Amino acid sequence: MIPPERLAPWTGHVGVEGGIPTRTTEIDCTEPPYAAHADGTDTADAIQACLDGIATGAVAFLPAGTYTLEAGLELRAEKTLRGAGPGSTILLFTADLDADVRIHGEYTDGTDGGIAITAGLDAGSAELTLADAASFTEGDHVYLSELNDPSIPVTVSNDNGACDWCGIYGSDGKRARLELSQVTRVSGNRISIDPPLLFELSATNSPQALRASKYVERAGLESLAVVNDGSSYQAGRKPIELQGAANCWVKNVRVEKCGSRCIDLWFDVFRNEIRDSLITGCFDQEDSDNCYGVQIDAGTGNLVENVIFDGSANGVILVSASGNVLGYNYTHGVHRTGDMETWFWPDSWTHGAHSSMNLWEGNDQAALEWDYYWGSNSHDLAFRNRFRGMDATVDYDLPNLQTVGAILTYPNNNYMTAVGNVLGTAGFHDQYEEATYAVVAKPIWTTVASAFGTDSDKNRTTLLRHLNYDTVTDGVKRCDDAGEPGCQGGDGSTTLPASYYLANEPSFFGSAAYPPIGPDVAGWSTTIPAARCYEQTIAKGKAFDAADCY
Repeated sequence: MIPPERLAPWTGHVGVEGGIPTRTTEIDCTEPPYAAHADGTDTADAIQACLDGIATGAVAFLPAGTYTLEAGLELRAEKTLRGAGPGSTILLFTADLDADVRIHGEYTDGTDGGIAITAGLDAGSAELTLADAASFTEGDHVYLSELNDPSIPVTVSNDNGACDWCGIYGSDGKRARLELSQVTRVSGNRISIDPPLLFELSATNSPQALRASKYVERAGLESLAVVNDGSSYQAGRKPIELQGAANCWVKNVRVEKCGSRCIDLWFDVFRNEIRDSLITGCFDQEDSDNCYGVQIDAGTGNLVENVIFDGSANGVILVSASGNVLGYNYTHGVHRTGDMETWFWPDSWTHGAHSSMNLWEGNDQAALEWDYYWGSNSHDLAFRNRFRGMDATVDYDLPNLQTVGAILTYPNNNYMTAVGNVLGTAGFHDQYEEATYAVVAKPIWTTVASAFGTDSDKNRTTLLRHLNYDTVTDGVKRCDDAGEPGCQGGDGSTTLPASYYLANEPSFFGSAAYPPIGPDVAGWSTTIPAARCYEQTIAKGKAFDAADCY
């Protein structure tokens, strides 16, 4: 159905390896010698001392209360900060900070140079031969990249200028398509890696392996709220930031009143997991560069699953990210309030070049946009999503409102795949496909070949659309139906798998139907767990806690 070069080995290669650990040794940070307090005065130092002082594998526990912090917190490797629930334990940050809670290792500077890969360049290869592997040891993390391939193409510029920050940090955008992996064995000049190569590298494009810097590993944030006080915090502030982090997690956390990013996975991020959480509210919901719900930048194997986005400016944004999964998330009222009549962004999109081999599965949201603003993207998959093509909280009587499609594909977003999705809203959408940037109709698909000085029709001619139900034609289209771009080497088969990354039905579904969305589901779609949780809690004015929902 889907040609193998469009699929990544997501199963077993996303999220915390082996699953998020259940740590049972709890140290109460409000007890001596730490004596953190919830009396309205600053207690950041006491909580940080507790995080620093507990043993490896232990939990720094904060009982119910509102803890005022005038400084940020740093989570340490192999330790967990846990509260009594996101409605009970509240970290209230009252100072202007770059980030409130950070999981920070080192970042990899591409100007240090990589080692040439001389063999093992095929997609799926788990063993690479290097010109010299002496600097690598088992357990190292490694960037795998090549110079931007003009045949896809991989591009990092248009009328907005060059994206010199795309790709590997310090490479000036010359290595925009990348993968992070981990070295599992070194033998002479050969290294074994996991996950294997997601995409083929070309010997003509100077493929390289760049040893990554030291990461913080297996640090977790659980069962509490991270809240900005709302009176003085700056727009640039991030409630949670992971950078130089591997196998770390955010679970059952409420993030409230975001600055530029709500949860930012910013460079050197590998197999981290954001799950069972709520992201809500913005300092500035209007500006173009604020209140990204979750951003994944230069990372691989990260999993954003079963998260509610409520009233943020954006949902999940990808920048130079490959091999990640966004699964079973729900958005409500997620949009920018600015530029709504010139460029009304959907709630999840690719942005900085060049993201690839990412999977959107089972999400319920307004729309997905494969964007071109800073350059190209390719080889992404949308599978069994409910893309409604509208946001019920928006006034659609505004004149010239744009980007109201369910899936929008812009120039140099090539070899994309959309299979088994349920698209559009009955009575709202009035056109199956639109091919111009200035959308005046309400289409299911927008496939734009020219915008911002960028011209490319490969976005449509390489697009694989198969077994998607839409409300305009009120039917399911096959890839070989008249007017469709074609099966792109797929066989046109019609039996859908339940998932492209889950080996079994996930436990958070409980009694909910699984799979919840698709042309083989009665009524086309059922309510995903995150949407049901929203309806049972937030929509009724109740406090969010994943423990009450799943």
